[in-house]
Amino acid sequence: MSIIYRGYAPENHAGGRMVTVWDDNRFISVLPHIVKHSPPGFSWGYAGSGPAELARCVLIHALELAPDCDECGGHGCWWCDGGYTEPSPAMYQQFKFDRIAGLPRDEGWEITESEVKAWAAAWRSSHPQEAQRRTTLGGN
Repeated sequence: MSIIYRGYAPENHAGGRMVTVWDDNRFISVLPHIVKHSPPGFSWGYAGSGPAELARCVLIHALELAPDCDECGGHGCWWCDGGYTEPSPAMYQQFKFDRIAGLPRDEGWEITESEVKAWAAAWRSSHPQEAQRRTTLGGN
């Protein structure tokens, strides 16, 4: 199985953009939008809230992270910070800068799950304090 994330260029710039999940050439689903930064949805090609949302959701999906909050199931509530302890803001913001902000703004793109996992493994190995943070906060 080779998971691929595909972003589609918008016909106009209103609202969020569509990102789909594929297994090779078989459509699986639209990437779930777990709202934290950008209620209108995903974007790419710059370093704003839409790209931060996309970075966070791609990491959650590719790394198969489960929400930590039983109350909201990861969709945010008064008792948690968006329902997930990982990816941390430091992690997904860096992924945004490294992989999402540089994508062509008005074109489609593809990122493989293996590329996302390799990036995450490298980031985690260079940020060992994150393992302690996840353990302390009860994360995955």
